[in-house]
Amino acid sequence: MNTTATAPAPAAGVQPPLTLRSTLTTLVRREFWEHPGLWRAPLIIAALLVGTIVIGAIPAGHHVDIHMDNWDGVMSEERRAQAFAVSQVAPLAPLYLIMALVLSFYLLDSLYAERRDRSILFWKSLPVSDGLTVLSKFLVALVVVPVGVLVLGTVCHLLLFLAWQVGVATAGFPPVLTWHTGLWFRVEGLMIGSLVLGMLWYAPMAAALLLVSAWVRKNPVAWATLAPIVAIAVEWKFGTHYLARLLYYRTFGIWAVLGTGHGERLEHGVRLDAVLGDISFGRAFANIDLWLGVLVAVALLYATVRIRRYRDDTAG
Repeated sequence: MNTTATAPAPAAGVQPPLTLRSTLTTLVRREFWEHPGLWRAPLIIAALLVGTIVIGAIPAGHHVDIHMDNWDGVMSEERRAQAFAVSQVAPLAPLYLIMALVLSFYLLDSLYAERRDRSILFWKSLPVSDGLTVLSKFLVALVVVPVGVLVLGTVCHLLLFLAWQVGVATAGFPPVLTWHTGLWFRVEGLMIGSLVLGMLWYAPMAAALLLVSAWVRKNPVAWATLAPIVAIAVEWKFGTHYLARLLYYRTFGIWAVLGTGHGERLEHGVRLDAVLGDISFGRAFANIDLWLGVLVAVALLYATVRIRRYRDDTAG
């Protein structure tokens, strides 16, 4: 007699077990809910950038007289391409700056705040590991927010370009921007590659800030700023500068490796194709310090998880 085995149907009202993906997604959403500055600050900066151009492009009964150096009403195609590339990258400068500030404070506060307000007791009562909690905060700072800011910067550039074209027609803006589809994709690809490179390069710094947040009992911002300053001052007293050089290198070093390293700039007559062609992601991603930093980040994250798991659950 043949029988067919069937799996028992889940009982009514019983929720299926959470998967790793759904748990991590929930934890990431929690971070944006508890730290709204992660998305509000970039949106405010983007709105100010676009709003400034839009307001200037609105006809007000007169034309805006915008003067530009060396502007005679005629631009070569090369200069127009340069202007378009600069306009594509320019919105990201203030967005990345505010992102760096917001993420620094977020990383220093995220694990400390849950001990200060004792919400860690609630989160530890849930079936969520310390490792996954720390990983979610790390991914928010190093992946989710930077990707979101890049997308926001791209949208911001498109809106700025449209607003500028309206200003050309209605408010006397100089017609210095023309659309270049091929160049847009090329620059966009460079920005995506630079974003991935930055994620890897700054991973140990982000992990170090998380470690400080999990370890200190009071004033994580003071520990993260004053401690290095005091250490650099003491080292300076003895005539060495290793820590200062390390911090400087870890902040800016990879970008010198990525670029030409010769200080060439568009406004000094260097062709745009030459500048873009000298950017070498192969050289940057082959840099040994990049991958050593990733290993250091893994070690720091492991230490952060251990501290969160075994130390006292509340901050003093």
